[in-house]
Amino acid sequence: MDNERFKILLENVKSGHTPVDEALNSLRSLPYDDMGYAKLDMHHGIRTGFPEVVFCQGKTCGQSVEIVKRLAGLHSTILATRVAPDVAEKIAEAVAGCTYHSDARILVVNEKVRLIPQASRARCLLFAAM
Repeated sequence: MDNERFKILLENVKSGHTPVDEALNSLRSLPYDDMGYAKLDMHHGIRTGFPEVVFCQGKTCGQSVEIVKRLAGLHSTILATRVAPDVAEKIAEAVAGCTYHSDARILVVNEKVRLIPQASRARCLLFAAM
């Protein structure tokens, strides 16, 4: 769950649109959701502003799809790394709004591009190894 959805849930409880028991049920899997083969950190989005990243290497295609589907129900943006093309295709069939960057083997759900104002632009040096 990200901050935006958490805030909406609280506002809906406050206004009476969502019963307390329903809200409690929505929060029941927090902070972790144990899927047996993966333990998802459901508070990651609240703590950091971005949900947990899915590392697909070493997981079956079905496991990767299920993890992304589970996160898609709670987060507005999802990042999956080390995604093989066939796995990306299956995830895209199951979850709307997927963009696959084949060179980087990264899949993003609901990719949002945000430009940083010129005056506040900083430099970033990023290293990645295989």
